[in-house]
Amino acid sequence: MVIAKGRSGIAAIAILADGEFLPENFNSPKTLVFRQGESTGRQLKIIKPFGELAGPELLRPKSNPICNYEHTEGDPLHQHKDESWWFYDADWQLEQGPFDTYDEAFTALGQYCIELQAAKECLTKILNCDTVLEDEQTRPTEPSEPDPANRD
Repeated sequence: MVIAKGRSGIAAIAILADGEFLPENFNSPKTLVFRQGESTGRQLKIIKPFGELAGPELLRPKSNPICNYEHTEGDPLHQHKDESWWFYDADWQLEQGPFDTYDEAFTALGQYCIELQAAKECLTKILNCDTVLEDEQTRPTEPSEPDPANRD
């Protein structure tokens, strides 16, 4: 897929290869879409004219999410459609898994919580440690006078 900025009223020009779909955010009357590939004899063929919206056959199919778990339920352990078990990290940003059984996922979640708590305690100690104040020895000093006895 090649997408270029348009001009003269055309917002974007897209060239799709065989089997490629137009992303939904480019489905605009101000977008011009071509196809080039074996199906067009390697020639550019307009498949969505300027001023029209693309039909559903040109748009990227909606993806079926692997995980549709709503973390508002409070329990980070959940099962995917493939029957594997997963859990979310503390920030609900990253899934951990897959685990074959609920018990394996529960044990892994417990270990994750122990490691997370240890890391938090370590960081708290580091943040609460004494800070180094300005030390007189760190100030630049004047070079000492050469000792006449040490002349070579």
